[in-house]
Amino acid sequence: MRLKNTLSFILCFALIFSGTTLTVLADEAITAKAANGNTISISAVNRAIGASDEMILFTRENSSKLTDSNPYAAAAVVDYHEGTYSVTDVTYREGAVQIPTNGFVLFGHGSSEQWIKDNMSPGDPVGIVGYTLPAPVVKGPQLITEQGTIPIDVVDQDQPTNTIAVYTRHFGEMTRPFSEDTVQYIITNDVSVVESTYGAHGQSGTYIPANGYVISASGNAASSLNLEVGQSVQAINVDIPILPSKYLKVNGIAVGIDKINGPRGSGEVVLYQPTYGATTNQNAWGMELTVVGNKVTNVVAIAYDPNTGAYLDNNSSIPSDGYVLSIQSASPFYNKLAGQVRIGAEVELVTDSLIYQAARTSFDAFNPKVKEDNPGGWDNVGNVPYPGFRGSNQLIVYDRNYGEETGTNPWGNEVIVNADGYVTNNGGNNSKIPEGGGYVLSGHGVKNTWLKNNALIGAKLSLDFVKKEVLVIFTPESYLDKASISIDSAEKALQLSKNQFMDVPYADIEQKIVEAKGVYELAKQRLNESGTNGLMDLLNDLDQKVTEASYMNFESPKVQTRGLWMRPKEKNLEQVRDHVKKIKETGINAIYLETWWNGYTTWPTSLPDTELNPLYEGFDVLGAFIEEGKKQGIEIHAWVENFFVGGPVVVNHPDWLMKSRQGIDYEEGSHNAKWYWLNPALPQARDFVASVYDELVTKYDIASLHLDYARYPGSGDYTNDFGYDTYTRNLFSETYGVDPLNLHPGDQYWDEWLQFRADIINTWVVRVVNEAHQIKPNLQITTAVWPNYEEAPKSHAQEAKYWLDHNLIDHLFHMSYAPGSELTVTDLRNSMALAGDNAFVSSGLDTFQGNPTSAVVDQITEATKNDGAGAALFEYEGLFNYKYDKVLKIGLYRNKAILPQYDTTKPLATVMEEMIRKINEIYVPFQGMSRRDGGKLIQKLESAVKDLHVNPNMTDETASGVKQKIDSISKLLASSSINNEVKNRMKHDLDYGSKMIDIYFSKTAKTQLSKLTVSSGKKVMKVTPSFTPSTYDYKVKVGHSVTELNITASTSNQNSVISVGGKQIENDSVIPVPLKVGSNLVTLQVASEDGRMKNYTVTIQRAGNDKGKYEE
Repeated sequence: MRLKNTLSFILCFALIFSGTTLTVLADEAITAKAANGNTISISAVNRAIGASDEMILFTRENSSKLTDSNPYAAAAVVDYHEGTYSVTDVTYREGAVQIPTNGFVLFGHGSSEQWIKDNMSPGDPVGIVGYTLPAPVVKGPQLITEQGTIPIDVVDQDQPTNTIAVYTRHFGEMTRPFSEDTVQYIITNDVSVVESTYGAHGQSGTYIPANGYVISASGNAASSLNLEVGQSVQAINVDIPILPSKYLKVNGIAVGIDKINGPRGSGEVVLYQPTYGATTNQNAWGMELTVVGNKVTNVVAIAYDPNTGAYLDNNSSIPSDGYVLSIQSASPFYNKLAGQVRIGAEVELVTDSLIYQAARTSFDAFNPKVKEDNPGGWDNVGNVPYPGFRGSNQLIVYDRNYGEETGTNPWGNEVIVNADGYVTNNGGNNSKIPEGGGYVLSGHGVKNTWLKNNALIGAKLSLDFVKKEVLVIFTPESYLDKASISIDSAEKALQLSKNQFMDVPYADIEQKIVEAKGVYELAKQRLNESGTNGLMDLLNDLDQKVTEASYMNFESPKVQTRGLWMRPKEKNLEQVRDHVKKIKETGINAIYLETWWNGYTTWPTSLPDTELNPLYEGFDVLGAFIEEGKKQGIEIHAWVENFFVGGPVVVNHPDWLMKSRQGIDYEEGSHNAKWYWLNPALPQARDFVASVYDELVTKYDIASLHLDYARYPGSGDYTNDFGYDTYTRNLFSETYGVDPLNLHPGDQYWDEWLQFRADIINTWVVRVVNEAHQIKPNLQITTAVWPNYEEAPKSHAQEAKYWLDHNLIDHLFHMSYAPGSELTVTDLRNSMALAGDNAFVSSGLDTFQGNPTSAVVDQITEATKNDGAGAALFEYEGLFNYKYDKVLKIGLYRNKAILPQYDTTKPLATVMEEMIRKINEIYVPFQGMSRRDGGKLIQKLESAVKDLHVNPNMTDETASGVKQKIDSISKLLASSSINNEVKNRMKHDLDYGSKMIDIYFSKTAKTQLSKLTVSSGKKVMKVTPSFTPSTYDYKVKVGHSVTELNITASTSNQNSVISVGGKQIENDSVIPVPLKVGSNLVTLQVASEDGRMKNYTVTIQRAGNDKGKYEE
């Protein structure tokens, strides 16, 4: 799914440019001047790198003592000494560096990184022009507050009265108990986040955070300090160790841990515990330390197998009594530790530090409504505002005076803040703006990342409209604030569910809320007692319970697509069995298994120009998945990638490859990868891929052939688009008399050229479907498509409308990988309008880029709410790495579900059985309908269910009868006094059931006759029963004297054909049937364009000499 790959690269690139605060947006007037006279413009001051080639100036006024952590940047550290700023250190791609108190850091990416390499050396003087640096402080330890500078009397020592003291982690984890005339402040990121008084903490002392320090003011020094929570303060000329909240210390280095049991991204450090699984599953590009009993027991790093030359995956085994620390190679810790850590080295692991966090950043506009309010939010090319007036890398603040919603597009992130200043939601876009004093902060680019990382639910957020700054503070008390907000939200949501008669486990949710309240009181008591031992466990337990209460309050339909795209990497049956079990436990009911990828198969094959992927070491991974899928009740669909290839066919047949306008035979992918495509116009290439599919369909009992990459590579601006090999050019020239290589957008025949490419793919899809159905007539064909249906035929030669109009597809998945639901719902509605009654439609959703859990859950919910068949998640590793499975299995996917189908009766019967259950358990008990109305509806529903249970396969008779009963139930609903909410919910279920029947009739109509007559001369004979398109077996009786009859037939679909005895018959042509005495069987086979077939039989009974009663 190349679109997925491209989007992933774009967003991953954006995530690299994340981090710290934007204080000043620089212009060309700010420059850095090297000793050799070379200069460079400063892009911005005290903010994260936001684009390629930027140079950022970091000073001590940054919100952190460290720079941005971008792993692809160089840093020149500059300090002040005797009136001169000079370079003290230069680092290359080592991530964040400490900002000197009296100096600054030049932090450059791309061309700016190269400038640092070329112009910066230790000892060189450096000048900053056009910007006033913070004044150096050279008089010993000082506090710089908003009121001025105050000397520090004591550092990490017992404090005399009437003094200012600073306590760091060098002193320990707690300060000493203190007296009534002393007040202490917890400081992190140069912000006072907690005021600690004698009454609260005097008996125990104040906690010293790992990422900050404590200021203690005793006696009359307390009044002179005059510090308040939220104010800025800096400790100058003091050695303050800054430790991450989670870290592993080895070789004297504290390695910050970015996440626990999650995917290892670029430059990240991940801790893998036994609950993650048997191994880390990480690739070769990093190092891993295995630890048992606080000692290193194994070390792996980047290395290759001397036997094969291939790099060896890290993929360390996770010990049941230990853990593995995994460090990606772009992390600065990799170079510091690779080759340096020995077996037996002692380590210290800290994962339960109390979190104290403060972050400050600027915002760009408040309630912008015209261009002058926010010029950066205006699209000058289109002369219109960007959605919500939110521009690139901007942070916008909205309150209710702006409107009811922010109006932003999906490419950002928003937090909602209540009237008390607490963050109540983090995630999504186009948010509803709260009434009564609340507001929304909306960020894009680096400000998107800033919001995600800092504005946690429960954090206290304040705005300074004079400085246009945002301050966020998160402390252990914020966990309680988050829990309080979440408990309140859960109770309100539960009541709303009851009001709306939702099908959720009310009693279980109520019990979970009770449990959460109990843990809340325990945690609150522990905090009030100033106890830290076990506090994080309590807070984590509290967070887990309120999270469960929230996600349990989502409906879990029992007929729904719950798909998962998956690239198999298993090498034995045990691994397959474990992974299928893991998937089933999540509630997934269909795996779209990458079966034909990179030019290799996932099954043993002797076909030329391909082979079983060496990854599997001879193991039939496809066969194993199908076997386990059947045992565990999960459908296995064969996800195939058509002409997007690699492997032997590329090596053996370079002449089969697509050519670009510039004559290149590959598409340039992310990280300069070469992506190869076979030429879909070339008969040899088509035959090759068709042979692969023929073997796949013949040998394996797959649930569907799932078509992906049924297209050309993206065309971009058409300066290097594809399809310009000699064969394709000649084909086009033969028809239009012009070489497409000479065509450009806007030229005569340009539109014909684009359609010509699209038709190459269209005819390929027709062929694949037809040949698959010749092997297995009932095999379903599913596909994943880009849902820009207007643009895709031009840019990617993917005309999904043609496939749907010709009824080739059974289930369409629109790939909508966005962070919010607005775009995915729009794509769903457009896809459903295109599919009509010819296919089910499910939403392809993103689980591979770390979208907020709430966003993923909302997207799945909206897919069902807006009449889709369900959702498929891309992809397996992201689903579990980002822990979406945890909330899905307790919420949306807690009930086992089957997929919707049109050719079997069980799905529709289940929908109706569930309607009966909801009447009995919810609608009547909660007074949404009377018991009398409920009884009438149940009677009709039970009658329909009884009809559906007669035959497991859907028939025309069953479908017609049940459709009539659905119409009858709908009329009863409309005329009754049932609650409108219940009516809407039941109508939604009935519409879902009707869709299955409508698709059934659409599919069967392709293989039906519209006319069938039997005649002798001019006389039309009587057939029994009378002809209807949905009846397939007929009888005719004739007398002995009738020696020949004529049969005339025509198809309902003009593209379908009739065959008798293997001979194709034109519509309305006469089929002569010579008769022998006794029974004569004539079979008319109707074949649709996509290869589906249906047989009609006419049994003609000719009488013997003594049977004169038959029709003559």
